[in-house]
Amino acid sequence: DGSFDYSKCNGMETVSSYAGSRPNSSFVNVNEEDAVPTDVGIEPGSATILNKRFHQNALPAPTEEWFTININGPGAPDRSVGEFVWLGTIRHAVLPPWLMEFMSYGILSPQKADSTVGLNPGFCPAFVDPSTAAFNRRLSKMQKTLITVVQDNPGSATPIVIPYGSLIAFIATEENPKIFLTDTRTSRVDVVF
Repeated sequence: DGSFDYSKCNGMETVSSYAGSRPNSSFVNVNEEDAVPTDVGIEPGSATILNKRFHQNALPAPTEEWFTININGPGAPDRSVGEFVWLGTIRHAVLPPWLMEFMSYGILSPQKADSTVGLNPGFCPAFVDPSTAAFNRRLSKMQKTLITVVQDNPGSATPIVIPYGSLIAFIATEENPKIFLTDTRTSRVDVVF
């Protein structure tokens, strides 16, 4: 199914403390001040693959209008909650693909592609309730990391800037898409609903 088995990381057998299920929230402290501070990152190998898939034929962005970036690893949002997507235009965040398919008989529905990356380092604690501000802060960190990776231009000091009007958004399954904007005064990336 394309997922990575983290139980065999670094040649050692490991078992998640949650054994693959959501923890009982009464036992989990989701106070982010108590969490282990770390910068989130993308595994070097999967960052290289994402960069090559994203910039096929040396283009600044994929030829498809909808490019899903599946993220695996500690603290990554579960696919049942949503997924990160590069969108060629914000129209795709406002009008879902199924609606575009239906209204235009498939003419205006976006072509899609995808790639999978792993977090390294990830987040601790690995689980945060998706309805909290802490979850949104994690999404902001992941989005900023993804922007850095897709704009990386190996072997050059000049980044490959994604086209104007395109964006990396988090398409939630139960809510409206989450769009990210940078505060020009603080350079902090925040989630905008």
